[in-house]
Amino acid sequence: MKARGRGAECVAQARARRAATALVAAVCVIAFAAIAYALTFPPLTGRVVDEAGVLDQPTRDALERKLADFENKTTGQLVVVTLKSLQGASIEDYGYQLGRHWQIGQKDPSTARAC
Repeated sequence: MKARGRGAECVAQARARRAATALVAAVCVIAFAAIAYALTFPPLTGRVVDEAGVLDQPTRDALERKLADFENKTTGQLVVVTLKSLQGASIEDYGYQLGRHWQIGQKDPSTARAC
C-alpha cells in the first residue's frame, strides 16, 4: 500500500511541476507581448528621423536627398532613424515594430518596380 501512495505522490508532483512550468511560460509570453505593445515610437517626420540628435543639418539634408533619389529610382522606401532608446526591445523587434507602426513600404506589391 505504501508503494502505491509514493507513486501517486510522484505523479502529483510531476503534474504540479508541469503546471508551474506552463504558468511561467504563459507569464513570459504575456510579458513579452506587453513590452511589444508598450513601445513608443517617434513620429515619422520625413526620410530621416533623428530622435537621438546625432546628425547635423548638412548630413540630414544629404541623407534626405539620397533617400529621395533611391525611392524615385526603385519605389522602395527607406528611412534612416536614430533613437535615444530601444526601450528594452531588441533592435530587430523594435525596427520591425517601428516599420509596421509607420507603415513603411508599398501597400500594393504590383506597384513596385524592379531595380
